[in-house]
Amino acid sequence: MIKDSYLVVGGSGFLGNHIAETLHKRGDTVFVTDLVQRHSNAIEFHSADLTDKDALHALIAKLKPSCVIHTASPIHGLSQDIYQAVNVDGTANLLEASRTNNVRKFIFTSSAGTVYDGGDLIDVDERCPYPTKAMDAYNQTKADAEKLVLNANNDDEGAMRTCAIRPAGIFGPGDRQVLAGLIKVVENNQTKYQIGNNENLFDWTYVHNVVHAHLLAAEKLFNAPVDPSIFTENIGFVDPTQNDIKVPTSRSRNVGPHPTRDVTGDEKQSALMYNKGVKESKPLVRTKFDQFIDPSKPEIASALKVSGNAFFITNGEPIYFWDFPRAVWKGIGHIPPQPTVFSSSLGYFLGAAAEVFAWFSGREAGFTRYRVNYASSYRFFNIEKARRVLGYEPVVGLEEGIQNTLDWYKSTQIKS
Repeated sequence: MIKDSYLVVGGSGFLGNHIAETLHKRGDTVFVTDLVQRHSNAIEFHSADLTDKDALHALIAKLKPSCVIHTASPIHGLSQDIYQAVNVDGTANLLEASRTNNVRKFIFTSSAGTVYDGGDLIDVDERCPYPTKAMDAYNQTKADAEKLVLNANNDDEGAMRTCAIRPAGIFGPGDRQVLAGLIKVVENNQTKYQIGNNENLFDWTYVHNVVHAHLLAAEKLFNAPVDPSIFTENIGFVDPTQNDIKVPTSRSRNVGPHPTRDVTGDEKQSALMYNKGVKESKPLVRTKFDQFIDPSKPEIASALKVSGNAFFITNGEPIYFWDFPRAVWKGIGHIPPQPTVFSSSLGYFLGAAAEVFAWFSGREAGFTRYRVNYASSYRFFNIEKARRVLGYEPVVGLEEGIQNTLDWYKSTQIKS
């Protein structure tokens, strides 16, 4: 079998660099493209702009990769025009250049935020539809780009196959956004403030687990659909590194196992009790991809394969939102005082006021309604589809991931 050669688009970024380094370390042929080279390593780098269609065609024609992994995306907080140009138009350009130059595999780094509209996301799986109105321009354009990628999938002989990976809350060594933001809160003496009651569960995902998911997707993109009998096998919970995992991944949610029928009263009660902390050994309400699915009603074949599909990827260890930053703060030697708690409704009002003030003063708002929603909403995802179709299991637990990240941070502080 001929080994794949890889082009990591956005390879100077946080996730892209980790993917490129992992491929390089295991001996694969890998190239990196980005606007600028930020890492000094042995991986061949090429500068390219996603908005330059001709440059993309020339680059892919020259390198002839068999697999393109598209991780490039602007950071949060930029304009609608930038997101449209890079996330949507740039992805369309890259798809066209890849297809024209006989790329066989196209893996897109999407986002769990593609289904986020500002409301709670409680253990949602891939049946969750795109929202009518996304929370912001970033998530809207990531969803639009994901649709382009999945619609470009072609299972015909010799055609290009595609899939999308939807990570939630990526963190790890090299992260300059999540960790930097949490450190800034300490520097600004703001760790005493808490928005919401901290009962909302949230998924964070260690970067090496996200890398693992991308490489599994590349490996299995041409696999046949998995056998529906896999749903009769109990693969158990994700092994946690926390003392008490708050939510197992094979669990109930308040939709039925088959979206074409109504949810029964017993199923609603089951989901309600679960959300109150009552864990059943065999929940009445379950996702379509867990071990309790009715094997007499298997999934359609198109949902049981990698190509043409999106996959939520998390650590499988959702925790209460404020527990994560406090673990980070504790790791750098800062113990926050007893929190001053603001309700999410008051926080939303204050966020709106801060946005108005920032607009009048010509500054960027540091405290926004989006951040209030982010801190006070439930946002955790079911990864059973990834576990059963991709064969994904988290390789680094949450506590270990936090420690690895802090070790990296401390080493960079010492060097600087």
